[in-house]
Amino acid sequence: MKTVYISSTFQDLKDFRWAVYHALTKMQYRVIGMEDYVAKDERTVRRCCSDASSCDFYVGIVGRRYGYVPPYGPENWGRASITELEYRSARRAERKCLLFLLDSDIEWPAEFIEDDEDKLEKLRLFRDEFSLNSAALFHTPGELAESAMASIHLAEAEITLGILPFGLSSTEGAANERMFGSRGFDGKARINVDLLNVMTSGDMDLSQAILSAVVDTRQAKVIWVDMGFGRSWWTTRLHLMASLLLDYSTCTHMVFSAEDDRFWGMSSLSNVKKTLVLHFPILDDLYRQSISSCEPRFNVSDTVKDIIATNRALLDTFGGEEALKEWISQHSLFTWFGFSRNSVMLSDRKSPRELLKEVLACPSEYVPLTRNGALANVIDRAALATEVAQSAI
Repeated sequence: MKTVYISSTFQDLKDFRWAVYHALTKMQYRVIGMEDYVAKDERTVRRCCSDASSCDFYVGIVGRRYGYVPPYGPENWGRASITELEYRSARRAERKCLLFLLDSDIEWPAEFIEDDEDKLEKLRLFRDEFSLNSAALFHTPGELAESAMASIHLAEAEITLGILPFGLSSTEGAANERMFGSRGFDGKARINVDLLNVMTSGDMDLSQAILSAVVDTRQAKVIWVDMGFGRSWWTTRLHLMASLLLDYSTCTHMVFSAEDDRFWGMSSLSNVKKTLVLHFPILDDLYRQSISSCEPRFNVSDTVKDIIATNRALLDTFGGEEALKEWISQHSLFTWFGFSRNSVMLSDRKSPRELLKEVLACPSEYVPLTRNGALANVIDRAALATEVAQSAI
């Protein structure tokens, strides 16, 4: 069970705090609030800051009072209120911070408005910091509870997407940094698509790359084709790979990039094969002959090896691969049937909310993510939508 820490001043925000406490408890979170310490007589600076820094979600609620300031000493050299100390602890620990500000324009009881000049200045600076970090305004306990629930839902979705690794505060400057593990192999989220990288065709053992895609236990859905500096892939090799992957693997798509991972586009395997067959029908004829010439094998790996060897032998009867191959260029790829150059661009200027909406709005099954033109990852849009829905239930 994930933990939510609610931080606020005491008497003035009691009803607001209780509304959030009750709402999040019903959502099956373990909620820690000020009342827990009062009941146990345990509200020390050390205990509160420890809980704030170890929670899963920090909920900060700031009204018109600065609050109690613990004695000056090693735990409070800056003479901050305990509410601010809790916030600072959560920030230092990179907790996911959800911030809420009482609207300063609403009527508010005079006894709950700060009148100490020193505290007033500290409160002003504290509220300004909350505002700069996208704090949501609230007016009533019910409105605050609804905002807190919605923020928790969104935070869970952002964590699922991987934009914010668990524990990274949304108040940090680069909210979209540290976004993904190494191309989907980290296993942190099911929405990251496993990519199998295949380098150039001219100087590699293509059979080994195809075998990896066929028998790989990761069950890669997308094969990532590195086009290098332009003259790296032959039509003969790409057709053979697309055909074998369609027939003997779980792969469904190809994503293409060039030097420095520069993103070119994506296409389904069926469209890659369809385009190559349209322009080079002899390649498909040779592939079909290769399959029919091979004896059935119980082991898929052995079957693929036999097909590749037979295909090479058949190519030799036409003067070898050199006589039939053509280099695949960026220009030719862009004209292929079903080839998509669309991607969702990652930027520090985009909020996690904006990025999440953009990915979910894409019509394609898999969504490439790029940063500064380079391929960063591929997201399974349907899996992401499922994760978002489950987090909201």
